[in-house]
Amino acid sequence: MQSKIPWDQVTLPTLTALCRELGYDTLDAKKEDLITYLHDVNINGIKPPKPEPNPILKIIMQQYEEQTRAFKEKREREYREFEQKTADFWNGNIPVDPALERFDAPGSLNIIVKCDVRGDGGDEDAWLKVFRAVIKAQDGQELGKFCFRVVNLPFLRQELGYYDMYNLFHLSERGGSELEGLGCSLFTEQGRPNPEFYSGGSGAFGPEIALASFALLCGDEQGEEKVDYFCINSEFRHRGVGTQALKQLFQHESLQNVKTLFVWPSVNDFPLSLKNTPVEEKAFTGIVKFFTGVGFRHVGSGPIMAYVLHDNQHPSRLLAAANDAPLTYKPMPQMPDFFGSIRND
Repeated sequence: MQSKIPWDQVTLPTLTALCRELGYDTLDAKKEDLITYLHDVNINGIKPPKPEPNPILKIIMQQYEEQTRAFKEKREREYREFEQKTADFWNGNIPVDPALERFDAPGSLNIIVKCDVRGDGGDEDAWLKVFRAVIKAQDGQELGKFCFRVVNLPFLRQELGYYDMYNLFHLSERGGSELEGLGCSLFTEQGRPNPEFYSGGSGAFGPEIALASFALLCGDEQGEEKVDYFCINSEFRHRGVGTQALKQLFQHESLQNVKTLFVWPSVNDFPLSLKNTPVEEKAFTGIVKFFTGVGFRHVGSGPIMAYVLHDNQHPSRLLAAANDAPLTYKPMPQMPDFFGSIRND
């Protein structure tokens, strides 16, 4: 319904005064705006004015928004710096100071190994022992930490026979996803050595790695407070700590009855924004190079590496690193689709 009042014939000062009396903000308003408002009032009536915000609350909200914005900007800046530092580190742009103390020599550090005993006293995983190790310098300073799991294969054979081993690795609560994947790849569903696992590649490994007790140097996590992957504190990396720690582990009494030590190379504690980028692939290449330098060799053509203990004449121990099968970056598949995928690759 159109207004019968000829507003367009009313002067601007009169329109302004009238609209102001009705509660309309006439600041910077043009004559057309005032006429439109009066037409709307004629049709819909006067709308109640919006309440003025509490000035104190307005100040508080402004301060909160400023603090929140500053906090977000700080976090984004720190994260970008971390990303750049990570990229520079793996791209070799941050040289290691040659004056820093190195830990290459025997006796330059110690590993303190403790068995992780179940708190509830359960024994359903009697075939499995979890060990946690702390790497310390001679002065007691912590350099890093790692975890490994030892599987007592003769105990499994005696208690379970060949059957149910496959499911046992899958159902274990303490084994972790990597041990689950390793066990279900190392053995067939009938509990026999799986030739598809160790065939191919350099041919350095055979069924012997599935016939005796073995251990896995872990790369996954068990709970929020227990980080299992092999981790050297950032300020001590590239100084021989990891190499010397593994050399001590090879001789440790916890591996006295173990034939093979496995590892599944992976990139841990890495910025999400750098995942699936050349930087992550370069980081993975560096990790594989590290384990290769200590003596690990690739098992078949899969993503797992192994080191045979107490046998200097094993083919894998005699295999030069240059002759080892290449290993491209391949993250561990997620369960439960792992069983078929590892054998079909």
